[in-house]
Amino acid sequence: MLKKDQLRKWNTIASEILYFDNKSNNYNSVNFDFLREIGMPSECWEFSFENLKEKNLKTVNYLWKLQDINYDNFLSIGSNGSGDPVAINIATEEFIYFNHDNFFEEILINSNLSCFAQCVLKIDSFLNNLIRT
Repeated sequence: MLKKDQLRKWNTIASEILYFDNKSNNYNSVNFDFLREIGMPSECWEFSFENLKEKNLKTVNYLWKLQDINYDNFLSIGSNGSGDPVAINIATEEFIYFNHDNFFEEILINSNLSCFAQCVLKIDSFLNNLIRT
């Protein structure tokens, strides 16, 4: 998870932080703890996490009508700037996207959401330092 100073910065990444607070889902993992406790920005760089506004997260299979049960292992939490679904692999915790222009090729973004957030904060800090110099 994020340290206190990281959490303060994370909460300023976007104008809105979205949480996954559906208590009826039994997802117990690093990613879902992160989504419940820390949350994701509504938008971050080219990512949108608007699916977190829904009461229940849907699988990539369901949202894209792929008719392939392998995609039931991925819960879509949003999309990237190209409209590709960004998702959590329920089994491995990986944060990925599916390139819909390349037959839904699975592309790793990060090993989990906490690591993704730490990368975002480091890059954000780097960019802010570039702007100041």
